[in-house]
Amino acid sequence: MRKRVLIHTLIFPPDQVSTSYLYGDIVQRLIKSGYEVVILTTFPHYNYEGDFRENSQSGLFWRKTDYFGSKVFHFPQTKSGSNLVRGIYILLFHFAFLVKALTIKKFHYIITPSPPITSGFLSGIVAKLRGAKAIYNVQEIYPDVIIKQGGITNPILIKILKSIEKYTYSLSEKVVTIDELFSKNIADRLKKNKLLCIPNFIDTDLYTPFEGDFSKDLEFEGKFIVGYAGNLGKVQDWETILTVIEALQLEKNIHFLIIGGGSEFERLKSQEERFSNLSVWPYQMRERIPQINSRINLHLIAMTKASDYDGLPSKVFAILASCRPILAATNIDSPLSSILQKSGNGVIVGLGDVQALKKMIVEISKGYLPKDSNSVGRQFVLDNYSKDVVTSKYVNLLAELN
Repeated sequence: MRKRVLIHTLIFPPDQVSTSYLYGDIVQRLIKSGYEVVILTTFPHYNYEGDFRENSQSGLFWRKTDYFGSKVFHFPQTKSGSNLVRGIYILLFHFAFLVKALTIKKFHYIITPSPPITSGFLSGIVAKLRGAKAIYNVQEIYPDVIIKQGGITNPILIKILKSIEKYTYSLSEKVVTIDELFSKNIADRLKKNKLLCIPNFIDTDLYTPFEGDFSKDLEFEGKFIVGYAGNLGKVQDWETILTVIEALQLEKNIHFLIIGGGSEFERLKSQEERFSNLSVWPYQMRERIPQINSRINLHLIAMTKASDYDGLPSKVFAILASCRPILAATNIDSPLSSILQKSGNGVIVGLGDVQALKKMIVEISKGYLPKDSNSVGRQFVLDNYSKDVVTSKYVNLLAELN
């Protein structure tokens, strides 16, 4: 009998965001390896412009799609600026997941990424009730991230979330982090034999150095482009970035390009009127990102104090695979810093260090980096973070749990 895997995730194709791409590729690899896969997720609500009702089949509460032969069940979801509205939709999805997961055909494994950590908790409960093995994938360390960002300050609620984290680890057969430093940070919260590191990966066939002419809107009169493409949320230190943009207005050869969507998009978009050296665009289609990555001469990532040790931007691997350097404001012992030091194609300055960022941007625009660093960075990704290398580790993990 074919082993059956249940994927429980808030985000899945046709959403256009990193977690969606990641789990879409994991599912494809599991299918190719002989597993039967079913996915419980939500309606697409990240950068999806199609007519989902037209492109899916109706069902009772859930709508159905097919993903490379796997059944995908989508529960209603919306992308709202209101924390209350988002919370209500997540609670409804949690309840629907419990009902569905307890009644569908038997499965042997359940894989769940964070956030939210409550998804991993529910998956652990379901796994125990259904005789399956739960794998909790720590994409960000919760509830640490939201507590450090000040999103939750109520001590009772913090205690509840800490308890949920503890029981999530206890109920999981394996806890998979995406970075060794993540593993180190949570090692004392669970049994060591449960902890495993499998990094995120990147499609190195898609993310390659762009060859050909750039589209007209990317020409920017041949200027040196400092850019960021991804989620425009509170994980990034936008105050520091905006201060740097303002300070470099007299550097006429340097232009800043910020691309993405999220809670900070409107605020950043409004800054175009203040700064002639800034362009802010909404999310672009995935197929266009390799061209954008290649047109950006220097990718800028500025982490916040709250997120620096508990998050790792997945865009790092796509940038390095595209043969472009990264300038990061991060602590020297953070997960991001560790990756960049190993890659050979990153420059690190202190968290929130405006003066150092200004200095390095100007120096790099004038040829500060070694000419071979771009190819070194790509080779680093090919050797350690390619899709084939990493997805095979998930297949091996399931084989070990038989």
